[in-house]
Amino acid sequence: KRMAEKNTSTYLESLLSYNKNVNQQIELLETLRERGDLDLVTNLTQHIRNYLVQLEADRLKREKIVEDINLAIKEENDKPVLLRNLEHIKQLKMKKDLTTKFLPSYIRMNSLNIQSAHLRVAQSYIGTGVDKKNTIVNSLLNEDKLALIDDQVLDEPIVNMVKKSLNFMDSPYNIVELSKFLCNNGFPDVALDVANSVKNILDKLISELNEYTNLEVKRNLMKLKKRRRKKILKDEPPFATPEEVDLYEELKLKLAQHKWPQLQGINCQSIESIEEFRLGTAKHMLEIVLDIKFHVQQKHNQITAGNIRARLTKKEEKWKNGEYYNVLINQVIEAILEPDNILNIRHMIQLAEECTRRYETAFVPQIGNRVRDRLKEIEEYNDHQTSQKKRLKELVEMREEALKNWTFLDEELDNELNELEIKLGVDERVIPRYYNISKKEREDIDLRVLKFMLDSIYDRAEAAVVEYKDKESTFYQNEEILEEKTKQLNLEAIEVTKNVENPFHLYSLVEHLEKRNAFDLVNNLVFRCQKNIVDIDGLRPTRANLVVEKKKLEKQKKDLISRRRTFPEESEDRLQFLKKAISSLPEYPTFSNLLDVHEFDELHYNCIKALTKANLKRVKLLEEELEAQKKIISPDKINYKENTERLANIEKDVLSIFKDSLVQFVNPAYLYDLTKYVSLLNETDMVYYTCLKCIESVNHISQLRSERKPLQVQLDKLNEKLAFAKRKKKNTETLQQEISTVKEKIESLPLFPIFADVYSNQNEKKAVFECLFLLLISCLSSKNTLLDDIRELWYMDHKAVDHRVNTQKRKVENDRIETVVALCVQHVENPDYLTKIIDNLMKFNFSPIFQISDSFISNILKMEEKRVYKDTLERKLLILEQEQSFLQIRKRNLSDNCIKDMDDIKSELETIEESNEAIGSSPDHQSMINKLIVKIMNYVYDQNDVKSNRSEQEHVSNDEKNEMEQYCAEAMNELDNLLHSEKAKSPGLKIKLCRLLKTRKDIEKSNQLAKDTLPTIKDLAKEKAAFDEKEKMLESINNKEQELEQQRKYLDEEEKLQQRQIKLDLMLRDIGVPYKRKNVNFEFMTLALVHTIIFNSIDTLKEYIEETKYEDDIGFEEIDQKTTEFIKKIDEDLEFVLPFVDSFDSLIELAQNCNDSKYYLQSITIGTVCEALIQEYWGKYEEYMVLKDAFNILDQKRIQYIYSHVDYESENPQNVIVDADLEKAWKEAKAAVDEQEDLKFTEDELNQYLLKISDIMYKAADIENLEDVLKQQSILAFVADTTMERWNKVRNLCNDQEWDEIKLKLVEEVLKQDGGEKEKVQLLLQNDLFEHVLKIFPSPTGEEEELQLLTETYEKIEKKKPSLLQSVLYQVSRYMNVKKTVIIRN
Repeated sequence: KRMAEKNTSTYLESLLSYNKNVNQQIELLETLRERGDLDLVTNLTQHIRNYLVQLEADRLKREKIVEDINLAIKEENDKPVLLRNLEHIKQLKMKKDLTTKFLPSYIRMNSLNIQSAHLRVAQSYIGTGVDKKNTIVNSLLNEDKLALIDDQVLDEPIVNMVKKSLNFMDSPYNIVELSKFLCNNGFPDVALDVANSVKNILDKLISELNEYTNLEVKRNLMKLKKRRRKKILKDEPPFATPEEVDLYEELKLKLAQHKWPQLQGINCQSIESIEEFRLGTAKHMLEIVLDIKFHVQQKHNQITAGNIRARLTKKEEKWKNGEYYNVLINQVIEAILEPDNILNIRHMIQLAEECTRRYETAFVPQIGNRVRDRLKEIEEYNDHQTSQKKRLKELVEMREEALKNWTFLDEELDNELNELEIKLGVDERVIPRYYNISKKEREDIDLRVLKFMLDSIYDRAEAAVVEYKDKESTFYQNEEILEEKTKQLNLEAIEVTKNVENPFHLYSLVEHLEKRNAFDLVNNLVFRCQKNIVDIDGLRPTRANLVVEKKKLEKQKKDLISRRRTFPEESEDRLQFLKKAISSLPEYPTFSNLLDVHEFDELHYNCIKALTKANLKRVKLLEEELEAQKKIISPDKINYKENTERLANIEKDVLSIFKDSLVQFVNPAYLYDLTKYVSLLNETDMVYYTCLKCIESVNHISQLRSERKPLQVQLDKLNEKLAFAKRKKKNTETLQQEISTVKEKIESLPLFPIFADVYSNQNEKKAVFECLFLLLISCLSSKNTLLDDIRELWYMDHKAVDHRVNTQKRKVENDRIETVVALCVQHVENPDYLTKIIDNLMKFNFSPIFQISDSFISNILKMEEKRVYKDTLERKLLILEQEQSFLQIRKRNLSDNCIKDMDDIKSELETIEESNEAIGSSPDHQSMINKLIVKIMNYVYDQNDVKSNRSEQEHVSNDEKNEMEQYCAEAMNELDNLLHSEKAKSPGLKIKLCRLLKTRKDIEKSNQLAKDTLPTIKDLAKEKAAFDEKEKMLESINNKEQELEQQRKYLDEEEKLQQRQIKLDLMLRDIGVPYKRKNVNFEFMTLALVHTIIFNSIDTLKEYIEETKYEDDIGFEEIDQKTTEFIKKIDEDLEFVLPFVDSFDSLIELAQNCNDSKYYLQSITIGTVCEALIQEYWGKYEEYMVLKDAFNILDQKRIQYIYSHVDYESENPQNVIVDADLEKAWKEAKAAVDEQEDLKFTEDELNQYLLKISDIMYKAADIENLEDVLKQQSILAFVADTTMERWNKVRNLCNDQEWDEIKLKLVEEVLKQDGGEKEKVQLLLQNDLFEHVLKIFPSPTGEEEELQLLTETYEKIEKKKPSLLQSVLYQVSRYMNVKKTVIIRN
């Protein structure tokens, strides 16, 4: 065997002596590996390696020769064309080709090919050793000699092979490939060592790159320096000293001789390429370690499954032990994260992602900490670079300035500039791009890393929970261990985030952690975020003011210098003072924008929102856990009491955390948003505490405003005066001193919130209202939900309903609603807001609306008082201004007192306007109150209906029924008080309420309200009449004023004051409450109420009759008795209301309505009143006519006397002579006529009214068969309208005995009437009253109609009473005389 081996070796040596192709040698080596001949492989490996070393040396020699040839060719080409040796150049090119092109390819192998050959050799060589080890192990396994296997002994030759191979390998890529080869062949630990050896090579490459860059930068700077020197000193040498010349040549030579190594997968001239390769190596090392665990677990599973050929080596047994494995991976991570290894932060993040992907999250925090440290290093580097660049810029400017003066820098400054240029130049070429990442990018990376670290921590926490539930785990169901691990991980998470200060980053972490259910850390981060926001906002104002002023001065300075102007010394001193003041302030965080005062507003709100969401999710998870418990555990084994306590405790903790989070949250607008958010979550308690916080914040702001606003208003006015004075170019020194004093006072005040308005609190009031409104709706909805749950539970199992507990729950809800209502009353004043609250309260049953409504009406009345006061001032001012304009036209002035009053009024009006209070108008106020009262009435009656319906439902307890009864009784009482109070004073409202009460079937209240309203209307009518008198008085005063004006005279002071007061009263009336204005029709209102009262009673009677029509249980006597009572009530109502009706039209309409409703007796009663009023008016009319006739007679006498006694011969014919007695009588008669009221109706109109009412009463009496009334109304109708038809109607109603008496009365009435003699004559003729005919026969006028009437009279008298013919003949002779005169005239 030895001879055969010797012969083989000899043959191999002879073969290699003539075969120089290294690729074929390597293929032979691979073939021998397959044969498993380790000795031959070893010998061949040594030979090939020596041969490759020789090839590398020859390659370097050829490169040197080619370089020399190229240099010689260049020198020849640089010569002038005539001096070039072309033959020599040709020979040099031939020599170059012989050196490079005409050699065999395996001789001309480049560096990369040689490196690849070394890798193939190493893989074959080591692979042979691995194959031999595997053969031995398999043999022993087949012989069941497992105990004889010693892995350490078997692995030692392979380790030596690896070490030998590494001596021939200098390519990092090939070393990593060799490491992968070893890992794939079962030597991960050796592979780790091999991969780790790459670090030294890469460090050497980086060092070489830095050195070369340094030389290049120095050379380039010396070139620039040479050019600058030559520009100034043209005749001098390019360098100042021989040492500089030598240095320049030395640098040039070193750069020319430098050769960059050729390495596969790496660009040696790029630091980033080298670092990318570092990352690949680190990932490879990490994969090796992570794969160890996987392969060991695989083998373990095979052994467990019964595979007898599967075994674990001693090293694998160690790796199976988690502690040893953790040490190993920790060593790898530390090696990767060494300060001079992986420097690129993005590469570190990729490693962290790889660990996360392979579920090795325990090492992510370690990588994350390294990334954060690296970020700090980069930040420090950038800060240092910034300062150096700033200094470099200063030195360059100094150098340029020196060059302009044809000089050089001082030697010290020049050396400093040279050092800076070299350093910054090298950094610019060598430092990777990730060093230049912006501040925002650094912060984003830091945030991303933090999230990775936290994810790794909570992944481990979740794994611990899984392990706790795993039966094969070491701490299965061991709560102490689980709690301890959870506690440690929470502390680790807090430690990770403890240095985070940026509120935006904290909020981003909160959002991220909320998804991981890290509730404790979420709370911690939110409170820290709040604290940081408050701290930053506290630092902002003082610094911001100084910085803004400083920037302004710097801009002014720059502008002046650019225009070659001098910056004022005072401004320079102020600028220096500002710089010093800013530097003395506490450091301001770099991540915050100093001038953005609203930077964190939205963030603060989002933080609390996220905290609320997270904690509510915590409660929900517990509820789901307890609900799931019911499905998998027997009900007997569930501790319901403990579960209830757990849930109550966590809800209490959540509410406490929420309250604590509101401590630093003071912006009312965002508090409203938060209230809206938690109200959508149906968290009433949270809504309540948010509202309280909003109210507290608004109160605090109001207190600050009360101190600051007067000063701010004063400052604004002073600034306006200052601007005006500057425009007029007046002295402003005093004003500026006043402004400075006010500013000092303002600055001494506590800081005013940036989100609030100094002048107005409307936004804050709105926020408070919105919060309280949401709270109220939330409480009412909560109560409804409770009632629905009780009802649902009752229908499911009514025995399980505990009415005592439900009563207590309802009491709690009701108490909370009352508390909220009290807050609304206390803090909401705007009527629109209160209206919205009331409207929504009315959507729920049994709501406490009266407390809100009282506040609403009180606020409206207060606004009305303010409106009246403001309108009074405005109208007073208007009246005075009108007088002033009037007097100015006539070149006169108002009195000093009036001018002072005008100034006072203007000042007071300015104060009112500055208060920014909404006042509104009177019609709006009255309309609001009216609408509210109508709503309240409808709501109260609706609740009565609800009570009636719910009282019949079985699930409603007696306590709840009693509560409803009590509520409805109290509400009805409150409604009665409201309707009869001054708040419901509008007559139009009361008329509407009366009708509503009738629709609600509450006739008694409707009538009572109407009766109470009638006196009010009467008083208002009197008030209106008083205003009419004032109008007349004002007209009289105005007329007098005009007359005096024509005489160039004026009213005296007393009359002027009276005129102003009347004008003011009338103006205020016209803009006051609608029911007191001029065009209000009180007659219509009175009629409406009277109609309501009467027909309420009538309709009640009708309904009673309709209801009892088919009732057999009620006797006729009872019905008659009840009907009599109703009729009596109707009569009483009529007796009450008719004195309030003094309008003929109203009474006639009312009587007609009674007729239409078939209540004829009531119609007669109304008609009687109406006729009495007409008769009373007739009496006044007749008295007035008598006085007027007497006055006319005296007036005629007076005129005749005056004209008869005029002395035409006197010097003054205008002197009038009067009779004293006659003049006195005339004046008394005139005064008597003037004292009478102006008559509204004429005689004909009175007759028409009388006819209308008479006809109505006649019809009613006819149906009721009342003969006396029929006769009476027929006579009255005849008196009003003396026609034959009406005469005959009276005659038909009377018997012969009555007719004689009545006829005489009728004749008297006929004779009393004026005019219509012909009609009267015909009427008397038809009834044979000839004596009366002759008395009233009209005087003849000669017309033909008179002849016909005279003929008819003669014939009837001749026929029936001839004794009177003589008197008739007298009338005939009178007619003939008149007729003759007419004929003669014609």
